[in-house]
Amino acid sequence: MLRIKTTKTSLYKLIKEKTELTLWVNLPMLGKARFWKAFRRPDYFLEWYWNGYFYQAFLSTVGGTPLLTIERSIEGEQDHRQVFRLTVDELRERGMVEYVPEKGGDQMKYPPSPKKAQSIITAYEQCHKSGTAFRHCQDCKARGEMQYMRLPCKYCYQRAKAVLGKEAPQHPRREEIPHD
Repeated sequence: MLRIKTTKTSLYKLIKEKTELTLWVNLPMLGKARFWKAFRRPDYFLEWYWNGYFYQAFLSTVGGTPLLTIERSIEGEQDHRQVFRLTVDELRERGMVEYVPEKGGDQMKYPPSPKKAQSIITAYEQCHKSGTAFRHCQDCKARGEMQYMRLPCKYCYQRAKAVLGKEAPQHPRREEIPHD
């Protein structure tokens, strides 16, 4: 999943490039603009005053399309508004997009490192032999799968075996695992 992640400088440069042909937008020095991020959303604002006008630029995504909206108002009434449709490639070139792995789902895209794989295999085999108490698999918890399995679970164990090129032994069925 892609998400917008920007800084004050990169947003300022984007606004400057997009509005260089418009006559109604006046950008101040970078230090005179106020930058902030929307709470719990990947949306960003840049606000400034110029000659009695209040400007607000808003970078967000709507339906997967990145949009840059610039508004100008005077005394609380909107005077002008323009929306620029951006492309993901355009933002990627500027370094304003980051990849965030989705929770749950198939995590084989990001297998564990060989060192982590060896520790998963060792922990799984020790838990399996000793019959220790049940608890959530920490790797599954990080992926958002709250299954009640040994630490680590069968899925993580198989992934670790695949990384090291070893075949995973069969895990006992759920009915055969003793509960505490």
